[in-house]
Amino acid sequence: GVGERQHRVYFDSMACVTFSALNSIEMQINRMIIKQLLSIETLQALQNLGYLNDNGLFNVSDRFTAKMSGTTRAGNYLTKVWGSIRKDGLIPQTKYDFPNDQRAPVFDWDNFYTEIDQSLKDAAPEIFKYFSFSYEWVYTNSGMTSSQKKDLILHHLKHAPLQIAAPVCRGWNEGD
Repeated sequence: GVGERQHRVYFDSMACVTFSALNSIEMQINRMIIKQLLSIETLQALQNLGYLNDNGLFNVSDRFTAKMSGTTRAGNYLTKVWGSIRKDGLIPQTKYDFPNDQRAPVFDWDNFYTEIDQSLKDAAPEIFKYFSFSYEWVYTNSGMTSSQKKDLILHHLKHAPLQIAAPVCRGWNEGD
């Protein structure tokens, strides 16, 4: 969603996989809202359940999915995050938010990843009454030219936002 960051004042949530997956979902549902592709009944239900923010846009809790998918201080995997989304569901941002810049008392890693109340876990599958969530892999490999990779990515971007995973730190995939 707008203005959401995985890094806060005192810690990095290491939830980049969650944030990017949920941004993809939010973009797709918000496109349906803006283009008026959802029924009035579905929009009203999403509003009543708290999934729509003050601007009438879909926004879900990154914190909930980061915890439910098992994010660690080393991060997470695409398959674990998408598995959690598909199995556990989603809850509105307002029902399990976290303070952006809270300094007192300190809001840290342990607060972010505290155990989730069972009532929230029980409510999360409600979203499946309105949406199902799936994913597929778009593979690029070293045998493809840069132009082929670009064409493949552009082709798939016509269908949905892409969540891209790439090595970003020294030592990645070096057997360390």
